[in-house]
Amino acid sequence: MVLVVRKIKIEIPAVFTIGHSTRTWKEFLEILRAHRVERVIDVRSVARSRHNPQFNREILRTKLRAARIGYAFGIISSTSVNPRVTQLALKFAF
Repeated sequence: MVLVVRKIKIEIPAVFTIGHSTRTWKEFLEILRAHRVERVIDVRSVARSRHNPQFNREILRTKLRAARIGYAFGIISSTSVNPRVTQLALKFAF
């Protein structure tokens, strides 16, 4: 009997947080690229900004797509009592 064992490299995605604050779109994009971000998960309860319209949901999605960065919108509560709910939400987002 022959037993073959292979090592499988599993990459776990890093999760960063960033706020748009009063950054320009260019500054925001430079930060994302500097950290090689592949997808933005927008967890704002209201995905729009009165003072910074470049961060409204549809505009942000369009600009990120043009920059070849994925976009997903979904609320992930950090105060969730059930950690499985948060895990499922993160799994869905990735």
